[in-house]
Amino acid sequence: ILAEQYPEDANILFSLGLAHKEIGDLAKARQTFKTLIEQEQRTSDAHYLLGRIAEEDKQPEEAVFQYRQVKDGQNLLPASMRVAELYTEHENLAAGREYLSSLRAIYPALRENLFQMEAELLIKMDRLNEAYDLLSTGIAEDENSVNLRYARSIISAEQQDMAAVEDDLRAILAIDRSNATALNALGYTMLNLTDRYQEAQALIEQAYALEP
Repeated sequence: ILAEQYPEDANILFSLGLAHKEIGDLAKARQTFKTLIEQEQRTSDAHYLLGRIAEEDKQPEEAVFQYRQVKDGQNLLPASMRVAELYTEHENLAAGREYLSSLRAIYPALRENLFQMEAELLIKMDRLNEAYDLLSTGIAEDENSVNLRYARSIISAEQQDMAAVEDDLRAILAIDRSNATALNALGYTMLNLTDRYQEAQALIEQAYALEP
């Protein structure tokens, strides 16, 4: 009723599209989101939902097309990740990586997130060395990236490289000595990979005190 009364209200149309999708009427949902795109309103949101609908319809190529039209907003990163994952699921990891790499040039403010996403893709494929090298590239561009250093420390822990784990986690603590996540990770990794039990306990207790 509201959409009929206010056919150019983007938020009402978007809500209507979501409602159609939730009750399983994908044809009407698809048409509603296409109407938004024709009106040039909430286009990125509409393309993202069209991508989701295409996935539900088992149309991966259409899903990739729609996700790649998402240019801004909160759905940009989820859409980018799904593009890379869909490429990878269809045995085209190189295309997925190339896509994420191209986005780092277009959206420099999101480079950290995009490095992490590509590393996650490689980790899922059990390509830890490549993920480590990729994160190292990101860290070389920004030595103070807490997220990239933490991600790299996880790979080092998986490879039982305590020195590398400690280097990254100590670097994080040099930036933020109250980082409970880094303190906890350092303590537990130390406990698992070394006999430095007292030092490990002190780190874990410090993390616990910060975030009980």
